[in-house]
Amino acid sequence: MEQAIDLTAAAPKRPGAVASAVGGIARAILATYRLGGRMFWVAPAIVAVTVLPELLQHAAEMKLGMFESRQAFRALAMDPTRWFFAYGKIAGLWLGILLTVRFLAKGGWRGMFRMPLADLARIVVAGGGTVLVDEALKLAGDTVGAAMAFGALSAFLQAGLTLYVVALVAGEEAIDLPGAFWRFLPTSALLVLLMAVAFVPAQALHTGNHLVAMGQPLPVVGLIMLFDSLLVGLMATLIGSAMVVAVRAGPTWRGWTRRPDTLA
Repeated sequence: MEQAIDLTAAAPKRPGAVASAVGGIARAILATYRLGGRMFWVAPAIVAVTVLPELLQHAAEMKLGMFESRQAFRALAMDPTRWFFAYGKIAGLWLGILLTVRFLAKGGWRGMFRMPLADLARIVVAGGGTVLVDEALKLAGDTVGAAMAFGALSAFLQAGLTLYVVALVAGEEAIDLPGAFWRFLPTSALLVLLMAVAFVPAQALHTGNHLVAMGQPLPVVGLIMLFDSLLVGLMATLIGSAMVVAVRAGPTWRGWTRRPDTLA
């Protein structure tokens, strides 16, 4: 005898849009920290690209006597010797971020240095576009209202162009230029959020390290700055992993392209 089917039984509840978004964001943050932290043992050479220039700058700062007091640090902040190493540090930070993106996007060393020339050209054009848009729209606003309106337009355009550049670097073909400005607009928001979550705590600790080092004996300063250099290396890998997680998860107005908990 066939069993009757109760059509009034409640169907399993699916999570609502808000719950899915909040849960997905939390998992994306966890994936960002897992992937970024893992770089220290799966690709230490990439971490070293950021750590070593940072360490050299700290060595120069110690030799200049910048950590003797806060007054000395302020007085020597623009010293040419310090800035000679600072430029290398900035380059190392950005190179570490980009190498992390390529390594994670490719799943390892294989193929991470190969990129179609057309994609390289698009990255250069779109990257330059973000700068030009910002400068052009700054000049357009003479009144407070106009400045606010053009500022919002600048943020929108730069967010789309930045997402497009990150997608190109990561090899995420689903995010094209038109899609970056509408369909994948939630991905832009996730990218900003994940980069902030990666950068802000590390930057706060980075600043705190310098404050703690002021007036300490030189060996203590050296240990703090060694830790600080490793921290900046972690900052680079976290920002890089934030970029990869954002474009791989690729949230659209209809939901996630990939579940964030499958990315790490």
